[in-house]
Amino acid sequence: MAVLKPLGDAEMDERQRRMMDAMLVRGRDYNVFRTMLHHPAAMEAFLGWGSYILSDQNTLSVALRELAILRTGALRRCEYEFLRHAVIARQHGFTDEVLHAIAVGDRTPLTDEMAMVMKAVDELVVEGRIAPDTFERIRSTFGDHTAIDIVWTVGQYSQVCMFLLTAGVEPDPDVADDPLRPLFA
Repeated sequence: MAVLKPLGDAEMDERQRRMMDAMLVRGRDYNVFRTMLHHPAAMEAFLGWGSYILSDQNTLSVALRELAILRTGALRRCEYEFLRHAVIARQHGFTDEVLHAIAVGDRTPLTDEMAMVMKAVDELVVEGRIAPDTFERIRSTFGDHTAIDIVWTVGQYSQVCMFLLTAGVEPDPDVADDPLRPLFA
């Protein structure tokens, strides 16, 4: 149940309306953004950093980035985040079998690179850091920038999950019937 309800168009001031219009131009009429608009200054700053995480400047491939986001959402028990990014992951070739595996922590159907990133995400969320041996393996496989970008991505989406869970943001209508939703019941 929503603690902070997503703002409707009639509830927004001029600044909030401009910010929402920028989201709508990109096709992003999502509850998360309408809820973040309760604090426009924080949302504006958040979107700046979030733009890096979702950009081509982030050295994680789209598939590995989405895996990191999905696994973070699953570990944080954040239905909204997982379902929202499952849409993106499917657009990049993830099957429901792989999405289910990410949700439950099963590395079996994953490539070695995906399994390595999932292990790093698990360590970050549970221990607050990537273990030295895992970090070194990631550095030697992907390089320093990607190893660091894993930390930034998990940190960013941990913050998003905390906001979503605290505010009680409910899944958007387009994902309400997702077959993976029961995993979060």
